[in-house]
Amino acid sequence: MTKKVLITAAAGGIGKAMAQSFIDDGDKVYICDIDVAAVDKMISINSNLSGVCG
Repeated sequence: MTKKVLITAAAGGIGKAMAQSFIDDGDKVYICDIDVAAVDKMISINSNLSGVCG
């Protein structure tokens, strides 16, 4: 069963590792972080990922 996951502070460190783990399991992941460039980079390389900065 595919999960929908929201992770905050996900552009680096533990949040990024958590997001990648869910992506590897085939889940849809939505990330939030203040680092615009890092969020954009993660979204560009992962089709199961979307996000927002702010």
